[in-house]
Amino acid sequence: MFQNSARFWLILIGLPITYVLGALLWYLITHLYWVISIHFFHISVKHYPDVGIWPTRILMAGLYYFLLFKNINPLIYVYRSFDYKPQAFFGVSKGLRPYLIWALHLIVFWAFAYTLGTVITINLRSIVNIGWGNFIEKSAVITPWLFGWLDDLVPSISHEKFFWDHIFEILVHIINEPMNSLNSQSMFYMMRLVLWSITITLCLSFYCYSVFSILWSRKFIRNIDFTLAGWVTTGICYSPLLAGVLYQITPNVNGVIPNFDVDAWKWMTLICELLLNLLYTLTVFNMGKKFGVLVDKGVIKTGFYAVIRHPSYLLEVMMFIMISIVALSGILQWMAILALIIKYWFRAEREDQFMSGSNPEYLVYKKQVPFKFIPGVY
Repeated sequence: MFQNSARFWLILIGLPITYVLGALLWYLITHLYWVISIHFFHISVKHYPDVGIWPTRILMAGLYYFLLFKNINPLIYVYRSFDYKPQAFFGVSKGLRPYLIWALHLIVFWAFAYTLGTVITINLRSIVNIGWGNFIEKSAVITPWLFGWLDDLVPSISHEKFFWDHIFEILVHIINEPMNSLNSQSMFYMMRLVLWSITITLCLSFYCYSVFSILWSRKFIRNIDFTLAGWVTTGICYSPLLAGVLYQITPNVNGVIPNFDVDAWKWMTLICELLLNLLYTLTVFNMGKKFGVLVDKGVIKTGFYAVIRHPSYLLEVMMFIMISIVALSGILQWMAILALIIKYWFRAEREDQFMSGSNPEYLVYKKQVPFKFIPGVY
């Protein structure tokens, strides 16, 4: 039985929580409809219909208050639904299990490469637009017969060409066009995109090693978190997966009125963002061949990971906050930043639980490095 004060607060916060979750559910449904329409039926969906938002909000509110009526704390119930439980892998024998994990890992790799292939395409085009003028896509003449087979495997955001095709077009554009004379702010923006592109390249390279190293090293991935909770807590941190849905229901973090226009503060934020971006790239390099998503490739104990357990998530959040802080002009924008922090916290929590249940060495590591994000605090 809840204490009266706890029940009061749960009743009070139930409305805003279900208001957001109801929209999340509806936009997730329409987002999946969009993906299926584009990729399986080649139908272009122009917009997300809003007719189902309020029915799904009523549904989520009904479930929330039903749990309260049953003396179940809805927040704890949701949190426990993300608990990791060791997987039986459909009763597959111990000898075949490494091969099954490797095969499931290919699905994770495809989803990951699909997402980052889109992002790096956008980054490269933006770099060219800043440094060499407007980049207009032209039909590739040489590249389709070289890389066309990749288009169906990992299509870009245009659903026509993967970034290999764009790389060749971009190189031709850079060779033929003189570089712009950049001001300091444009240079910072370009360095941001360059570092993001380097980070993505490192991630994809380390992931490719995981896929193909089995051919010469016979070293298998230890375990994989191929569960709904694992996919959700990871997907909310990537676009165009669930993150694309979240962006529709949270207000734009960039308010219309800048908090400050003073040059000293503006340059301070740009410098801090660049340093955080660089440190974030170094954490990915720190992970090296053990980098992975939803997988246990072993425990990293050196470098940044000797201080806190999730340095990449901390630095990524801080970097995004620094990018947005110049225009966090209202309570809605700060709520959006809070949502960003919460989703990375959920991902870190699930990762801790998965690794603790998958790898005994991680339990020792947690004792050696007890802090998740802030040394000496949390």
